[in-house]
Amino acid sequence: MERQRVIDAFVEELAAAIHPDDPGRAAAMRRRLPAELPPAPTAEQLDAWVELSELAADPAVRHCLRAIEGHGPVLHRVRAAVDAGVDPASARGREIAAAVAGDLSPGRRAELADRVEKYCDARYARYQALLMVLNGQDTSPPPAPLFAWLAAALRNS
Repeated sequence: MERQRVIDAFVEELAAAIHPDDPGRAAAMRRRLPAELPPAPTAEQLDAWVELSELAADPAVRHCLRAIEGHGPVLHRVRAAVDAGVDPASARGREIAAAVAGDLSPGRRAELADRVEKYCDARYARYQALLMVLNGQDTSPPPAPLFAWLAAALRNS
């Protein structure tokens, strides 16, 4: 099955690229990225599987996901700030930006903000939504606003 081969290669490439020196985290990521359909998939899961295989075959999408996937803990912190209505220019926003940027100079923080804004990619949001469907989870809000908030916080820090 060609779709299965594409998904298998995609899962292995992503896990190896993001966690090359940590087999435990790579294995956890593989479990989150379903390598096959559930035994009795719903119509929505079948559709998600087909679409995910198409996304996984796109080299630009693969590159985007390799760059983004390792930043889950940061996004959880940013989501909590966004959900709480924290202004990225506030002291709390600057604190979160400082935790992300560490001791980077203002110029390097601006470069990081530029890179973060590139993650406001609709393909990444779709990839996350498809994974949630395949894993039988409720979909969460798209991550693009989180990346936009983080970029603003970095620029204000």
